[in-house]
Amino acid sequence: MPPYGTWGDVDWGFTDAVPVYAKARRATDYITISGSPVPDVDLIIIYAGWQTYPGGQTYPLEVGILSLGSPAINQTFGNVIKINTTFVTSYFYEQEGSLNIPSYSYGMHIGSASLGIPGSLLLGGYDQNRVMGEVSSQAFSSGSFPIELLDITIGVAEGGSPWNYTNKTGLLAQGNSSLDSGLSVIVDPANPYIYLPQSSCDAIAAELPVTYHPDYSLYFWNTSDPQYDTIATSPGYLGFKFSKDNLNNDFITIKVPFALLNLTLEAPLVKTPTQYFPCMATN
Repeated sequence: MPPYGTWGDVDWGFTDAVPVYAKARRATDYITISGSPVPDVDLIIIYAGWQTYPGGQTYPLEVGILSLGSPAINQTFGNVIKINTTFVTSYFYEQEGSLNIPSYSYGMHIGSASLGIPGSLLLGGYDQNRVMGEVSSQAFSSGSFPIELLDITIGVAEGGSPWNYTNKTGLLAQGNSSLDSGLSVIVDPANPYIYLPQSSCDAIAAELPVTYHPDYSLYFWNTSDPQYDTIATSPGYLGFKFSKDNLNNDFITIKVPFALLNLTLEAPLVKTPTQYFPCMATN
């Protein structure tokens, strides 16, 4: 589809748990980063977007995603009239002098608004101050980032535990032996939930004071339960055990504190702000 062409209704994302539909138009534009103009940036302008939740409710779509690249450094559209486009990262990567960045890459840390942790975006690498523990190098495929998820655990980083244990493993495949060998997942910070099989979400939820709401396919925190505050402010974490460095004989565990999994649904999805746990079933 050449730039300036119009797309009809299209779906977005890697999961159909919450279908997202929109109309889109391709275009090119100049973008200025820290006073430096980047010409002919390839853009997709999304409009008339909506998403439909499992209960049948349809809500307007909030968009605001800055695309920072694709597998190709540059792109060319058109069979007769050629239109050359670029990306912010590829443009700075190919520049000489002070605008140059050392690699066609970027590092992003989303942060947390509720905890006052600012986000971070670094072009041409990653902010080492935002990284704790080991680093894994993974292959990408067709612009996506697949990685083998081997297990999901609940643990405690230090101190007392809100549970009668300090470490619980086997939550990915609990109740579903077909997941014993793991599951290939896509890492995509633009998607709003943690998409897992229903059995895995249920296994995690069984350890938490949450209630499943099928209209949203989400688990709401029971904020009146004393354990809610205990877990949300504890050193407890949800651990995701992945294959490390794209190997099948080594692994790395990403530990996400439950304080960062205590999120808030707002209008128009709900009438009043509602705390939820962001595990959404994909089947």
